[in-house]
Amino acid sequence: MAKYDTNGDLSWVTGSTGPGWKQASSIVVGGSGQVYITGQYNGNLTICTSILTGDLLNYYAFLSCLDTAGALLWQQELPATAGSYGASLAARPAGDIVLTGGFSGSMTVGSTTLTGVGGQDAWVASFNSAGENLWAQAMTGADPIWDVAAGAAVAADDQNVYVVGSFGDIYFTAFDQTGGTCAFDGDPGSVRFAPNSGDAFIVKYGSVENISPPYNPLGCDGTVQIEEARSPVIDLMIAPNPVAHSFTLTSTAAFDARTRVVVHDALGREVTVPFNVRGSSIEVDASALTPGAYTITLFTSAGTLTRHFAKH
Repeated sequence: MAKYDTNGDLSWVTGSTGPGWKQASSIVVGGSGQVYITGQYNGNLTICTSILTGDLLNYYAFLSCLDTAGALLWQQELPATAGSYGASLAARPAGDIVLTGGFSGSMTVGSTTLTGVGGQDAWVASFNSAGENLWAQAMTGADPIWDVAAGAAVAADDQNVYVVGSFGDIYFTAFDQTGGTCAFDGDPGSVRFAPNSGDAFIVKYGSVENISPPYNPLGCDGTVQIEEARSPVIDLMIAPNPVAHSFTLTSTAAFDARTRVVVHDALGREVTVPFNVRGSSIEVDASALTPGAYTITLFTSAGTLTRHFAKH
């Protein structure tokens, strides 16, 4: 990391040492002039006299804070059992910082443990100027192998945090176009569907006072739906399939008024279909759909399920 003055002359430069590979990916200046950097490393990361002892087999995210003269104030690792990285930093007016990136397995952020679900998941966290973790949030897929998510950039003001990134299904071929999903706060109501191998997302979280649960926009209409109850994933059957005019979704558990049905066509476009919830079944009117292949996703308090159907 190097500091230049307004004339472009070098003021100071600080580097890292130790065995292994290191990469800094983002830098931001805090409200009091502290300089924060994040990235990833394996092996050991030594800045000044501080040593972070990592793993030669996995990459770990790190967060370091230096003063205006380039002296290290503090640093800490943000490890995950199958690897983690920091991608982007942002400073808040009050002096806190937020950062985002990706991880696999279980990730330790301060005293918080984030549990990954997908092959790779995204994360966002906030720290104060002393290096204390204020909160952390995971953004997770559903399939433990194929679903992937990654935080790419973050911005923040005094009330909100915004994260952009990507999510989807890495196993996306001409024969299997299931797509991926991502839950942005762990509740079924925050799940979004990626109809392609990789799609972009932007998510907004509230201030630290509102981070649990955060705001969960489900679409451009601003609808917010927080699901409180959680239980094992339900089974779901479609009949008839292929469909001529209408079909029935039948479940092993009863649906409720919060149940939401979303249909996407083969190009990933969301299409509107009328549906009627009746106990443990849902009647779906597909008469207005054009012939072709479709994906239907069911959001309930018991979980999220995706199935495929064809329209004659």
